[in-house]
Amino acid sequence: KVSKERLYSEFKLLFQEEKIPELLLRIFSLGIDAFLFPAVNYNEELALRLYAVRDVLVWAKENWHDAEPSVEALYLSALLMDLPFQEARHLCRRLRLPREKMRLVLAALAALPSMQKTVRSNAKLAASELESCFRGQPVEALLLLLVTDNNEQTISYVKQYWEKIRHVKTEINGYDLEEMGFSPGPVFQKVLAAVRAARLDGVVHSREEELAFARERLQCAALGKEN
Repeated sequence: KVSKERLYSEFKLLFQEEKIPELLLRIFSLGIDAFLFPAVNYNEELALRLYAVRDVLVWAKENWHDAEPSVEALYLSALLMDLPFQEARHLCRRLRLPREKMRLVLAALAALPSMQKTVRSNAKLAASELESCFRGQPVEALLLLLVTDNNEQTISYVKQYWEKIRHVKTEINGYDLEEMGFSPGPVFQKVLAAVRAARLDGVVHSREEELAFARERLQCAALGKEN
């Protein structure tokens, strides 16, 4: 008898409370979940995950002062992550989530499997590999990864990306490549990406080394076209 808009307006108030995991679990014990998110099944793993969200949010608040994660989006991502992506998206729409909240939830859910696969590999990941894994992801996606993979290695990877890697900038751009006598084209983007990876991995350390690295790559590309 209650409209979906009214359901969400009441539901979102929960995320302003202190004991969010307890309140979410109370929804299941009362059977209200059948109206809010009927496809989500309660189990012990879900309960532990919701408590882990609270711990991760506290950690982020203490350590990442420039991050402002959406509490609502992170908890909802943790609630819906066991569902197929299309079903999770349907539930977001059913809850009448605002567009931005839904974008954050779905972005975190979509990114999680590939991020988990990367950080769970046995190989030691280079800075450029971490950027490739995490670049463009909202902070909610990184924190959801910490909820599911809360171990020393993953924490180290995520911290390295958020606190250092994402702030690294190269000193050259496409205009510099043109000034070296090369014609603009799709290869510029590839070469500049390679320069950034080299900078992140410590292969180059200065503008001059970036230029030399780029020149070599562009010359190789030109020779390849001639062949």
